[in-house]
Amino acid sequence: MGGGLGIYISMIALVHTDMNKREILGSLSHHIVFADGFDDALIGYVTILNRLIVVYDRRKCVSILMERDNMSEEDADEFMSYNVEGAYVDEQTPAFFTRIEDVEV
Repeated sequence: MGGGLGIYISMIALVHTDMNKREILGSLSHHIVFADGFDDALIGYVTILNRLIVVYDRRKCVSILMERDNMSEEDADEFMSYNVEGAYVDEQTPAFFTRIEDVEV
C-alpha cells in the first residue's frame, strides 16, 4: 500500500428553514469564512479534513456582480477570478462551484 493521504469530501445541501443560510452554517461550526455580498449564491458546504468550507455557485456570483455592480459579464468574470476566488483568507477560504456544463473549452 502507498503512503498517500486520502481526502474525503462530502457535499450537503442546505435545508430551507426559518434560519438564514449563515445561521445554519454557524450552528455547525464556530469557525466559518463567508464571501460577503454573495449570500444569494451560497449553495452549501464541503468538509475537507474535518474543516467546513462554504461553497458558492460561481455562475450566480457573476450574476450578482453584474446586477449589483453594473458590470459586464466579462468584467464580472474577471473580478471573480482575481478578487474573489484569488483571495486567500485562511484554510477555510470559501470555494466557488462551477458546473461542468458551464465550462467553455
